[in-house]
Amino acid sequence: MSGNKAMEAEKAYQLEGPAKECELYAIPRSREVGQSYFTSVFTSLNSCLYAVSLVWQTSPDIVIVNGPGTCIPLCGAAFLFSKLFVKACDIVYVESIARTRTLSLS
Repeated sequence: MSGNKAMEAEKAYQLEGPAKECELYAIPRSREVGQSYFTSVFTSLNSCLYAVSLVWQTSPDIVIVNGPGTCIPLCGAAFLFSKLFVKACDIVYVESIARTRTLSLS
């Protein structure tokens, strides 16, 4: 789900039920579709730095990811902080329903 769609869903929920706080953050993708594996090393490192910084600053209770490009760095950062006893964080991974024949790399 894109960030815009998630915000629309959150606004619709707030109109129907009690107001709850939900914060959405974006980080750079690890790898774009069709990007070479060589250059993806650098974009993945950039994404990892953003993910570690974001998890450190926000200390989330739960991280919900859906696999495209940002999943691995965010899950890795949340897992790392959980194992280092910085902050326990649950991770929920949702594979896209559009993937009917094969799973994504994440």
